[in-house]
Amino acid sequence: MLDSANTVTDIQYDLAKQAVHSMHSKATEFTKIKDVKEMVEWLKPQSPQIVLPEVMQVQNKITKLLRKNNSEVIEMIESAIDDSKSETREIVKDFVKNTPVSSEPVISTFESIIDASIQSYDQGYVASKEVFEMLEKSFDSTMSAFYDQLAPEKKSTVKRTKVIAA
Repeated sequence: MLDSANTVTDIQYDLAKQAVHSMHSKATEFTKIKDVKEMVEWLKPQSPQIVLPEVMQVQNKITKLLRKNNSEVIEMIESAIDDSKSETREIVKDFVKNTPVSSEPVISTFESIIDASIQSYDQGYVASKEVFEMLEKSFDSTMSAFYDQLAPEKKSTVKRTKVIAA
């Protein structure tokens, strides 16, 4: 997680450096303009098509980092779940060792209940994991659609020939 924090800090630092460099070069450029019309044109905001690739690049870096973090968290959770299941089964075994033989039907029922609850938990975990995967895919498609809307349309390079009807 510390690596992720460093990566986010590096991304922000790089963006800040780029912003300062860009502002400096634009300020230098602006001071050289002598024509009022050119100044007005220069002060117009940039179109989304110009800024979009930079935004997409930063978004991709952050998304990649978040996915990596999510994978690490999932691995930690799965490990904790496995440990918890093992410990629960050990507790049940220890409990069963100290019970009288005549309570075998109760013990069998108790073990079945524990196993069923662990299975139910596993099924719920798998279902929630699938929901998060679907959410991630939905986010990806939404961002892709958003960027596609803002990106300049690519014109077809194939020339169409006119067919003259006889």
